Amino acid sequence: MIREIAEKYNVILNEVELGDKFCDANGEESYINSSYSAGSIRTTCDAEIWLGIYENEELKLISFFHEMGHMLIDMGYDNDLKVYDYEKDAWEKGYKLAGECGVKFSRKAKRWAKKQLNSYKNYEEREYTSFETTII
Repeated sequence: MIREIAEKYNVILNEVELGDKFCDANGEESYINSSYSAGSIRTTCDAEIWLGIYENEELKLISFFHEMGHMLIDMGYDNDLKVYDYEKDAWEKGYKLAGECGVKFSRKAKRWAKKQLNSYKNYEEREYTSFETTII
């Protein structure tokens, strides 16, 4: 199902596996319960998702829809927007797309997703502080 959804939106879907070229390049730990995306379906550049390695298939599915949410965000997005708000928007768009595809998630999966989102609270302040301490 996820491959068909990605194809419908012209998104390149890479399903990362242990020991593959993505793990070799970035380290396997980068993909354990983590996924990534780049580009947008609203630009001329390739829209691409790297769907990480998950033991729990529902977490993999909810992560896929989150990354698809990123693909659906208008790239004319407000650059002053906090990372947390951008990530929240991607989760909301991903949930909406999942609903349109008839996919529902358990409370456990939604709690996991909320924990992922909450990891972006105060992101800018943490990044600035980290940068400051490395250059002083």
